[in-house]
Amino acid sequence: MDIPLLYKVLDKKTGKDVLDEMEELGIEYKDRLIACDMYGIAMMDDGSLVLMDECSNYVDLPKDRFEIEWYPEVVKQGLVDEMIRISKAYGYPCKEASMTVKVKED
Repeated sequence: MDIPLLYKVLDKKTGKDVLDEMEELGIEYKDRLIACDMYGIAMMDDGSLVLMDECSNYVDLPKDRFEIEWYPEVVKQGLVDEMIRISKAYGYPCKEASMTVKVKED
């Protein structure tokens, strides 16, 4: 069974998806993470977001720098209602992700 992606996390400082800049964030948090061995992000039970490396080290992502974009298909199906409520209660900005594709023009 395929598990759908539920959300993406954007770095408001760079405008990038956290998954696209994991190594850079690992370097930024080099005192707590191994930059060349990054694993991913996770939402904890309390709604906080953490960035993890493959050695089980993690760092909390600050609420004022990161925001959550929920994928519309999982929002419409009601699959993440409780997760959205918890992450908003924790203080992360939340919005529905746009499904539009940006095309680079020549």
